[in-house]
Amino acid sequence: MKQPNRRRCARYHTNLLLRVRASPEHDLDGSCVVISEGGLTGILPKAISIGFAVELRFVLHGLGRVIEVPALIRSLRDIHHGFEFVSLTESDRMALRQFCNGLSIQSDHRHRNS
Repeated sequence: MKQPNRRRCARYHTNLLLRVRASPEHDLDGSCVVISEGGLTGILPKAISIGFAVELRFVLHGLGRVIEVPALIRSLRDIHHGFEFVSLTESDRMALRQFCNGLSIQSDHRHRNS
């Protein structure tokens, strides 16, 4: 029997440059590999603890839209970080929706335990 999707937002594969501001003097550059209207999965050069508040910055390809949003680290597997957007403007949410509509949806079975 197929389990219902427990996620609030569909997730999409992507490859975006990601800047994570962990403190005023500490930025980490990485990549966003999965994105949704509620958050993203990012790969960083070193791990940041679950629960840590950060500021994310990335550009949506094709739209030229810069997104800067506060986020919390909700999951961590090696250097793969699951970020939840804390407050996203309606304008940014609509841009994310438009961007995601052009991407391939991620199969839920590959990340059921994430």
